[in-house]
Amino acid sequence: GPPAGVGALATAWGEADGVTVWGRVAEPPERLWAVRFAVDLDSVGRGDVRGAASGRVQATLRVGDAGAVYPALRTGDRVRLDGRLAPLPHRRNPAAMDYGAYLRGQGVGAVLDVRDETGARFLAPSRRLTDRATWTIRSHVRRALEAYVPGDAPRALLLALILADRTAIEAGTLEAFRTTGLMHLLAVSGLHVGLVGLALYALLKPVLGRFRVRRRRIEVGRAAVTLAVLAAYVAVAGASVSTVRAFVMVAMLIVGRTLERPADSLNALGLAAIGLLVHRPAALFDVGFQLSFGAVAALVTLTPLLTAAVPERWRQSRAGTFVLGSLATSVAATLGTAPALLAHFGRLPIGGLVLNVPAIPLTALTLGSGLGTVVLAPVPPLAERLGAFSDATARALLWVTETGADTLGWATYAGFLESPSVMVAAVLGLVALALARRPVAWRRVALAASASLVLGLWVGVARGDAAPRLDVLFLDVGQGDAALVSTPGGRHV
Repeated sequence: GPPAGVGALATAWGEADGVTVWGRVAEPPERLWAVRFAVDLDSVGRGDVRGAASGRVQATLRVGDAGAVYPALRTGDRVRLDGRLAPLPHRRNPAAMDYGAYLRGQGVGAVLDVRDETGARFLAPSRRLTDRATWTIRSHVRRALEAYVPGDAPRALLLALILADRTAIEAGTLEAFRTTGLMHLLAVSGLHVGLVGLALYALLKPVLGRFRVRRRRIEVGRAAVTLAVLAAYVAVAGASVSTVRAFVMVAMLIVGRTLERPADSLNALGLAAIGLLVHRPAALFDVGFQLSFGAVAALVTLTPLLTAAVPERWRQSRAGTFVLGSLATSVAATLGTAPALLAHFGRLPIGGLVLNVPAIPLTALTLGSGLGTVVLAPVPPLAERLGAFSDATARALLWVTETGADTLGWATYAGFLESPSVMVAAVLGLVALALARRPVAWRRVALAASASLVLGLWVGVARGDAAPRLDVLFLDVGQGDAALVSTPGGRHV
């Protein structure tokens, strides 16, 4: 018969020990408190029975106090894993992240817990040329950074910026990025792809011009080379939603220039969204998709409006223009991502509005010099200088983040956006703000946003959300029991 879906098997079996799965590693393993990665399955066995299976499983290889040693796995490797297969987890507490929903959005159907190192076996490497090329490039990046970037913390930061590998960053540093709202800087996205693509595109023109090539051939040649390099970079960085979205937008810009036609940013964003949703429709409900497209849509539509609202006298100097432009960009991105952040995480960091002003240029300098270090690794004198410079800018970025967490960590709005009507009102409110220069459309969208907000408020009143009541909440704390009793009088036990 047809292969059994791993999600259906996990649901039918419950939490089943002694399950063996065979498949291929779908993404680079991530080592935190354990080694985690996704595996695309081809067969599953339990006891003496083995059969074909389909779907993706999230594997967790526990390290433990003894520091278990697992085989070094790379994308595309064929593996055999033995452990406990279980359905996707449910949200354990009201304010906790729904990790099961997150995995479901990534195409994962079940989770597999491997208890010790004997449960993971490497069977064969990938035969695909793209996988082998990705391994080679990622290995070269790691060797170059280890050779020419002196500090451990800056090197870990550069691995995150270039390869989207955050495993070497300390937990306290990651929490500082989350607290300050600067976590977006560690995601390989528009800043990274744009810096690589547009810098290469600009540099190729004078280089090709020295060979006395015709102008038309220069334009076509540098566009083709830039897009090929960008496609390789996207593959090496893991091809996340934000990376693919940025690649499509930069590609449309470059192709538009080559064809001497203007490329509209919103059209490019829409094309990227359509392509990603055709490939994987479930991405619409992925928080990464919502944050990436929400941020870029807000940057394109709201940044010009916010910049134009600033008095002209404040924009006379270059420094004033830079600071105000950075603040406008930061405010636009914060507004665009606010609905998704409040719906999924219940937190909206406000400190990033100020911290983005120094952090974004420092990130660009760190990334640019880090990439230069990798490219010029065969020329040690130049690589050493660039490595030292990237080390200094990375330390400055870490200082801004950690100092910002200490001084502005309190500037965070906490509260989940749970009402669908209020969520729709928030999104329509942002659309209305973007249509501020089109009065007729603005009025219609603003009216729809107001109606949705009123509907959400009255639904809450009809349910009696504001009426005094006794709430008893049982919390899953992992061991033992915990309960919170909230009385109608507003006291808590």
